[in-house]
Amino acid sequence: MDVSGYQVLLDPERGPVFVPLAATGIGQQGATNPHLKRGTVAPMQAGGAWSPLGTGMNDAVYVLAVSNGAVYAGGYFTTAGGVAANRIAKWTPPAPLKGDVDGDGDVDLIDARLCYQIVLGVITGSPAQREQCDVDNDGDVDMDDATAIAEFIIDMRTTLP
Repeated sequence: MDVSGYQVLLDPERGPVFVPLAATGIGQQGATNPHLKRGTVAPMQAGGAWSPLGTGMNDAVYVLAVSNGAVYAGGYFTTAGGVAANRIAKWTPPAPLKGDVDGDGDVDLIDARLCYQIVLGVITGSPAQREQCDVDNDGDVDMDDATAIAEFIIDMRTTLP
């Protein structure tokens, strides 16, 4: 499969996806993100922020594959993300941070508000938001979850259940 002209991006709902470079502007120096250059794997964070995937590879990447949520790269590189690699590398996206209801990478007041809104029925919340709100992993989103997130934010808790 020829993947030239495509970028691998991390969709918060679907995982790694191929997107044409022309559709994103990513992959061209000075485009949407000037820190990325052609061949850089760049996941999209929730909320639309782009970030480079580590330090990249030290030589050309010629093939990419996605399997079970992991991205595999093959090419002439010998390091990937600053780690020795023998022309093949695997990247697995980090697990979402429990309590991070808005998916921005941290647990803050916005997450507590969203969780309270879901609990009170003000909003339904997406399946991913409901999963992140269920911090006690009991299968339902309730006041215990929203309160735990709020207490975590104001340092009444050092961890979420």
